[in-house]
Amino acid sequence: MYSLPEISAMVLGQVKIMAEQFLGGSITEAIISVPAYYNDNQRQAVKEAGQLAGFDVKRIVNEPTAAALAYGFNRGLDQKVLVYDLGGGTFDVSVLQLTGNVFEVLATGGDTFLGGLDFDNRIIDYVLEAFKKEHKVDLSQSPIAMQRIKNASEAAKIDLTLIPNVVIELPYVEERKGKPLDLRVPLSREQLNALTGDLVDRTFLLCDEVLTEKGIARSQIDEVILVGGQSRMPLVQQRIQAHFGKAPRKGVHPDECVALGAALLGDSLGQIDAVTLIDALSMPIGYALPTGRFRKIIEKNHRIPTTKSFRLPPPREQGAPFIEMDIYQGDSELIVDNEYLGTVKVPAANVGKRIDFKLDEECLLYVAVEDAGEPRQVQLATRDTPEQLKRAIAEEMAKRTQRDERNAAEKGGLFSSIKRLLGGN
Repeated sequence: MYSLPEISAMVLGQVKIMAEQFLGGSITEAIISVPAYYNDNQRQAVKEAGQLAGFDVKRIVNEPTAAALAYGFNRGLDQKVLVYDLGGGTFDVSVLQLTGNVFEVLATGGDTFLGGLDFDNRIIDYVLEAFKKEHKVDLSQSPIAMQRIKNASEAAKIDLTLIPNVVIELPYVEERKGKPLDLRVPLSREQLNALTGDLVDRTFLLCDEVLTEKGIARSQIDEVILVGGQSRMPLVQQRIQAHFGKAPRKGVHPDECVALGAALLGDSLGQIDAVTLIDALSMPIGYALPTGRFRKIIEKNHRIPTTKSFRLPPPREQGAPFIEMDIYQGDSELIVDNEYLGTVKVPAANVGKRIDFKLDEECLLYVAVEDAGEPRQVQLATRDTPEQLKRAIAEEMAKRTQRDERNAAEKGGLFSSIKRLLGGN
């Protein structure tokens, strides 16, 4: 059994070996890029993975920010750029103001569960359905067949970037009654667009949300930079042209620009005023109220690094020896929809004392409580699911069950009425 940071460390360890072989020496320091929409838990896990792989992680940098750095470094630009980052597993969108070598993130957003894999899955489902219709065989139950279909579907998607039609062919994908069955499914670019159009639509809804939150008009965007392999899809590029009224910038390599930007940042760390990155928080951070609602302390798109201070509230229960404050991150007003980061646990005597939420330039959270007039950093007490969140989840599930039962009862009543009107038939 492995934890996710351990799996990530294996990948980073392999990258370390490759880089050391290529450069002919030991590499001990690293800058690691992450999706802008990663929360604190995910960022902490990436940093932990880097350390497990043997790196001194100098900086965690947001991928769109790194891509903008690759685009604008030493070019003396004065532009607003939108970075459209559609990778294999995540989608990020960031708007940056570039002024010389100052890169300021104005607004950011995204979806950590939208990427090229979702496009692949649409093709896979289409292929499985076509094969089932022709041969009456469900290939989804065969691990070997599924792996071949996954590989072929991704290859077909890539081919459709350059050519209008492909045929997905897999000989002897399964057998029936001792006879081999071959898979042969034609797929056109138009069919792919129809299968995945709603996924592309979701990315532009997120783009508009990010622009609206900051009051930026589409016409104010000077350049659109494409990042991530899935951004090569012709439909994506056509939609960008239609949505923003300008073709995306083609001078930046979508697969390499993030790594290049991170490398430029690494090179500049030892130099004074070489590059200035002013990043922003991708989703709010706050704490849970007794009602199960979320009180935001640091708002979305707030410039980082930053420190926000407030006063410690009294314990949830009168006379309790400790104040326990559950910290969350997310866009919802309800804690049940947000990510639990951990719990601050301090003696009840600290009521009314100052507590600081500090975000560093990597967007990592540190919490400090006033002690003898000075802030003292505190460890988050637990990473287990707190009782309040368990109750909130149970209540939400109960509400949904009641709603579903009510809808079913109403539907049943409607069917009974129709039946009576039709004379019971």
